[in-house]
Amino acid sequence: MKKIKLVCLLSLFCCSCSEVSTSSIQQNNSIQKLEVNYTNVKDTYFLGEKLDLSSLDVVIKEFVDGAWLEKEHVENWTSSIQNGTILNEEGEIKITISYLEFVPVSFYILVLNQDKYLSNDDFSKASNEYNASLFGKNTSSPYLDPLSLDNKVLVVPYYFTEQEEMTTEENRKKIEDVFFSSENKPYSVKSYYETSSYHKTNFNGDVINWMKSSYQSDKLIQNGGYDAAKDIYEQYQKEYRKDNHGILGKDAKPLSYYDSNNDGAIDLLWIIYSRPMEHTSTNQWWAYTSHEGVGLSLNVNNPVPKTFCWASFSFMNDNYDPHTYVHETGHAYGLVDYYDYNSYWSCMGGVDMMDNNIGDHSGFSKFSLGWTSPLVVNKSSIIKLKKYSSSGEFVLLPSQNYNNTPFDEYLTLEYISTDNLNFIDYYTGYNGVSGYKEGGIRISHIDARVKNDNRYIPLDDIQKATNYIADNSYFGRNSSGKAGSTTTDFFEGHLNDSNVDRSYYLLGVISASFDETRYNMNSKVYCDDSSLFKKNSEFSLDDGYNIFMPSYSSLWNKARSHVLNNDDYKTVIDESLKCSYYVKVLDINEEEATLLIEVK
Repeated sequence: MKKIKLVCLLSLFCCSCSEVSTSSIQQNNSIQKLEVNYTNVKDTYFLGEKLDLSSLDVVIKEFVDGAWLEKEHVENWTSSIQNGTILNEEGEIKITISYLEFVPVSFYILVLNQDKYLSNDDFSKASNEYNASLFGKNTSSPYLDPLSLDNKVLVVPYYFTEQEEMTTEENRKKIEDVFFSSENKPYSVKSYYETSSYHKTNFNGDVINWMKSSYQSDKLIQNGGYDAAKDIYEQYQKEYRKDNHGILGKDAKPLSYYDSNNDGAIDLLWIIYSRPMEHTSTNQWWAYTSHEGVGLSLNVNNPVPKTFCWASFSFMNDNYDPHTYVHETGHAYGLVDYYDYNSYWSCMGGVDMMDNNIGDHSGFSKFSLGWTSPLVVNKSSIIKLKKYSSSGEFVLLPSQNYNNTPFDEYLTLEYISTDNLNFIDYYTGYNGVSGYKEGGIRISHIDARVKNDNRYIPLDDIQKATNYIADNSYFGRNSSGKAGSTTTDFFEGHLNDSNVDRSYYLLGVISASFDETRYNMNSKVYCDDSSLFKKNSEFSLDDGYNIFMPSYSSLWNKARSHVLNNDDYKTVIDESLKCSYYVKVLDINEEEATLLIEVK
C-alpha cells in the first residue's frame, strides 16, 4: 500500500511515507547500517494508551559485494520513550531509536485526544424510504419488490424441439435446487437474497413442468425472451383451464397467485431456456432481464409478464452454479450492471455480484434497495465499523447538500470480509476473477443522482425519478450528460479518452493500491487485496487519490451543471463545490475496524 504524508485538520503530520529508517557508519573498511522497520508498529494512539514497540524490527546490515546483507538482529536497542510508557501528551511524538555508535534513527507516532472527536452515536443513518423500485413504478414497469416478504416467482423451464432430450424431471429438479434449495452450494437464488437483504425480502416461488416453446429457436433470434414470455403467458392460461391443469399438473396455481401485490403483473417470471448459451451480436442466447413487458396491459385477473429474466440452462455449468441467475435477479429487483458492456472497464474491479458475479452486493446496492442504511459522517470523528456483509453497516461521506437518500453523490466506506456470502466466491473466484483473500476497507465513489425525462438535470424530487443519470456501461459513460452531440469530458481539461465521457459512472472503487489503471476505462483491471485499505492506511482526495475522481481533484460531480444556451447545453463549473475527507484506518480486527475521519 502507498503511504502518503498528509496534514490533518489537527495541524499535525501523520505517519511519514517510509516505514523503514536507516543510518550508516564505516568501520575498518566495513560499511554497516542500522535499519529500523516500524511497518507493524502502531502509529496512532489515544491519550492514556501505552506505547507499544514490541513489533519494532531493528537489524544491522553490511554492504558486501555491492549489496546490503543482513548481519544481525538487534534486541538491546534503546528508545527515547520507553516501551510501555503511558502517553499523556497530545500531538505528533518523535520516537528515536539508538544503538551503539550508529546515528540514532527516528520515526513519529500520533497521539489523539479522543474527547475531541465525535463517535458513532453522534451521527444519524441516511433514509432508505425510497428505493430503486420507484423507477419501475414511475414507468409502469413493476420491479420485483425488494421489501416484500411475500414475493412469488414463476420459474418456467422452456424447451425447444431440438433439445427435447433435456426435459427430464432430474433437470427440472436441478433448476429447483439452484433457485430454492437451502442446500445448494455456494447458495441458491433464494438463500442468497434472503441472506443479502438481512431477511428484508423473501424469494419464494415454483418451478413448473417443462413447457415446450411454440417457436423454433431460430425464430426467436430477434425477440428472444419477449416472444417467449408472451408464449408462456398464453400457454399457461390455456393449460390451466384443462383438466388437472394440463401439462402444468394438478397442483398448478393460477397466475394471480404470482401477483402478490395485486398490481396486475406477475411478480417475476424467470425463463430457463434449453438452448445452450452463446454470446453473439443478438444477445438473445445470453442472459438478460427486462422490465418492459410484452405489450400487454396490466390485468389483476390474469396478471401479465412485466419483469422477466431470461437465461440458459447451461449457465449452471453442470454443477448447480447459481451465479448468473443471482445476477439477473439483482436486475429484477432494480440493480443495474456494474461493468462495461464493451469490456473496457470494471468499476468494482470485478468483485461484486453486479460486476463479475462475485460475492455479496455492495453497500450502495443494498442501500438503493432499502436493505440497509449507512451512517452519514460529515464531521471529524472516530468511527467503529463492523463487518459489512454480516451487519449491513457502512459509512457514507456526503457531498455538499446531500439529500439523505441513496440517490445522490457520496463516498462509501465498507469493512469487507471474507465470510458469509463472500466465503466461497472470494476464495474460488468466478469467470477467472478472484475475490479478496483478506479483510479491509473498501472506499467507493457513488454518483447516483436521478433523472426523469432530461438526463442533463438531476431531479430534486426523488419520487419522480425514472432512472439514474449515470451508469457503468460504455453507452452510459459515453452519452450521459454530454452537451449536445459533442464528446466532452465532465471537467474540461481532464479528458481521459476522446470517445469516453469518463465523468459519468454510477459507482467505482477507489483503490488503495493507488494504481490509476484501475480507473482508466480502457484498462480492465480487477481488484485484489491491495485495493483495500488496511491498518494504518490513509486516504484523502487532496493527496493523490483524486485521480479516481472525474475532476482529478476534490471537486465533486455536483460542481458541474448545465445551462441551456442556444438550444444546446453549456457546462458550468462551480469551483466552490469542493469537499475532501481524510480517512485513516486506525485499527482493524476480526470484529470491527476503527476509522479516523476528518473533514478538510
